[in-house]
Amino acid sequence: MRRADAEDAWAAGQAAFEARGERWPASTEPPPLRWRRGVERLLHLLDSDPGGAWVACEGRRIRGMAMAIVREGIWGLSLFAVDPGVQGNGVGGALLDRALAYGHGTRGQIVMSSQDPRALRLYSRAGFRLLPALAAFGPVDAARLEPEAPVRQGMSGDFEMAARVDREIRGAAHGDDLPHLVEAGSLLHVVPERGYVVHADGSPRLLAALDEEAARSLLAVALAHAPEGLEAGVLSLTADQGWAMEVALDAGLALETSGPTAVRGEPGPLAPYLPSPAFL
Repeated sequence: MRRADAEDAWAAGQAAFEARGERWPASTEPPPLRWRRGVERLLHLLDSDPGGAWVACEGRRIRGMAMAIVREGIWGLSLFAVDPGVQGNGVGGALLDRALAYGHGTRGQIVMSSQDPRALRLYSRAGFRLLPALAAFGPVDAARLEPEAPVRQGMSGDFEMAARVDREIRGAAHGDDLPHLVEAGSLLHVVPERGYVVHADGSPRLLAALDEEAARSLLAVALAHAPEGLEAGVLSLTADQGWAMEVALDAGLALETSGPTAVRGEPGPLAPYLPSPAFL
């Protein structure tokens, strides 16, 4: 993928997600701004991981794309989408092969998968363990949320603490991805020396903590920031994230089926942890 491809690649990815009926947390940002944020995400990752970004083209039209990232020896699949019109003809497998090759030699790999049977087959055949997951969606009843641990708004000086937590929980820090999320409009809250959450419109974008009390408190604070009546969402609720299911249910959200989290190698305990679809 080249920088000149970013706009068309994002459009191709969004079209594929819409065709699959993917569900995401609601946002108060106007559609043009959300679109710009998406393109900026691709450009951010093209700068950090140019070798992990691939597109499949038919003439000048982009029909599929895969974007992989590597952070301190942990590989993640940030984006993977194939036009429904060319699914089943090997495009997805070829893109995934190239994205996986970018992670050669890494000690752990993570994917937040959709429920698409084709994608699940590809990940399973590539040796990933598929961890069943739920998601929680709904308007938030903030009056029912009471953080157990002291939470404060994060500052730039907290990124170093977040990196230490990331290394303990997911085996690697996120590097410049956390500042990128905050610069793109997300909020940062921390339990000092114990964990952090990056969130927007009440939905956690990324959460990692050293203990479940800190994790529950961070999620409660994130959900409490949801505008009244807006549907927040908590993704990737695997069996190890029961603490998050409890908080989501307390807040009035409803659980529903979701795509699994796919793991290969040794990326770390991944709990308490809510990964980012973009930055894992």
